[in-house]
Amino acid sequence: MMKKVMLVAALFTTFFMDAQEMITGVNVTGEGTVYAVPDEVVINIAVENQGDFVMEVKQQTENSVDKILDFLKKKGIPEKNIQTEYIYLDKQYNYQSKIYHYSSRQAISVKLENLANYEEILTGLMDAGVNRINGVIFQSSQIETLKSQARKKAILNAKKKAEEYAAALDQKIGKARAISDISSGAQPIYRAMAFKTESADASGGSKNTIAPGEMEVTAQVNVLFSLMP
Repeated sequence: MMKKVMLVAALFTTFFMDAQEMITGVNVTGEGTVYAVPDEVVINIAVENQGDFVMEVKQQTENSVDKILDFLKKKGIPEKNIQTEYIYLDKQYNYQSKIYHYSSRQAISVKLENLANYEEILTGLMDAGVNRINGVIFQSSQIETLKSQARKKAILNAKKKAEEYAAALDQKIGKARAISDISSGAQPIYRAMAFKTESADASGGSKNTIAPGEMEVTAQVNVLFSLMP
C-alpha cells in the first residue's frame, strides 16, 4: 500500500513539474504574409436554357456543352483543367397557363494556366454557347512556395515579438521549445474581379476585361521560447 502511495505521489510531482515546465517561457503568435501577382485563372461558366419541352431544353444544353468542350480541346486546354461542376434540370408548374416550364443548366470550371489566353478563350466560350459567367478565381501556380515563404515570415515574426517582450524585462529568449501551426493551411485569398463580356469596343479594338490584382497568402504559428536571465 505504501509503495502505491509513493508511486502516486511521484507521478503527481512529475506531472506538476512538467506543467510548470510547460508554462515557463515566452509564448507568442507570429504572422507572415506574402503577396504575388496571379498567373492562373479559373473561369466558372454555365449554359442555361428554358422552355416548355423537357427533352428540347435538355438537348439544347447538351449541344452547347458539346461545342464548348470541343472548343476547349481545340485550344489545347488539358482535360485535367476542365471540370463539370453540376448538372441541373428543373420542372415548374405555371398555374395560370396550366403547363409545365423546364429549365436546364450545366456548369463547368476551366483553368487557364496562361492569363494571356483569357480574352480569346472567353470570347470563344461565349460563341460556343456559354450564356452565364458565374465568376473567376485568380490563383498562383507557385502556391506551395508562397505558403512556405509565409510560414518562414511567421516564425521570424514570432521570434521578434518574443525578443521584444524579453528585452522589456532585461532578459533574453532561448531556444524554441514548441511550435504549432494555427493557420488552418495558410490558404491564399482569391479576389474575383468584375468584368464585362464584350471582347471589342466600338472601334473594333480589343478590351482589357480582367484585373487580376494582387493575391495574399498568410500563415500563423504559435511558438514557445525559453526565457533566460
